[in-house]
Amino acid sequence: MLTKQHSTIAFALLTAALSEPFLSRDLDYVANACFFLVETFTIYWHLHGSALEYRVHVLFLVTIVMGFVAVVAEAKAKHHMVMPILRGSVFMLKGTWLVQVSTSPS
Repeated sequence: MLTKQHSTIAFALLTAALSEPFLSRDLDYVANACFFLVETFTIYWHLHGSALEYRVHVLFLVTIVMGFVAVVAEAKAKHHMVMPILRGSVFMLKGTWLVQVSTSPS
C-alpha cells in the first residue's frame, strides 16, 4: 500500500536523481545528502505498528544513516578511492534490503 510517507521518499529520490546531471560535481553530494535526510525523518516518523514492523523500520533506518554518512564522507574525501566503493556498497545494501522487504510474503 502506497502511503504519504512512501510517496515522500519516492519523490525525494526522484528529485535527487533527476537533478544530479544538472548540478556541479560538489552539489550532487548535497542532493544525495538531502535525500537521505528526508528519508531518515520520514522513516523515523513512520515507526508504528507491531514490534516486528518497528524493528524492521529501525534496521532500515540504520542503513539510511549509513548512506548519509557515506555520502558526507565521500564529499569530504573526494579523491580517496575507497569512498565511492563505500557509498556504492551502502546503496546496494539498502537496495537489496528494499527488494527483500517488498517481495517477501506478508
